[in-house]
Amino acid sequence: MDLTKSYPRRPIDQLGGYVWLPRLIDKARAKLANSLGEYIYNCGSDQHFFSFTGLAADAFLEAVRTSPDDAGVLAWVKAHAQPHSDAEIAAFNTSFAARGPDTPGAKTWFQAIDADEKRL
Repeated sequence: MDLTKSYPRRPIDQLGGYVWLPRLIDKARAKLANSLGEYIYNCGSDQHFFSFTGLAADAFLEAVRTSPDDAGVLAWVKAHAQPHSDAEIAAFNTSFAARGPDTPGAKTWFQAIDADEKRL
């Protein structure tokens, strides 16, 4: 993954029911390849995901390093994340997708990212 030449997956994309996870995998792969560009691995939104799942950023990075594909990373996440019901994950996704800047009339962070990456 070379984020100096392409974008990571959209924030709203899901893997295993989690929003942000595909994007986080892309950023981790880019970090491992030393090709993050302007992106930041373990940014505030990554930390929000890690907080909900109870995963550590360094451990996740190592899981991505040793997993050949998304399915392997997802298996690791399911084995190591704090247990949550499907309803709890859905509520997290809704809450996460609605987060935004603390300015009146501002878009959500997910919308702002999509606009910045010319997806809107």
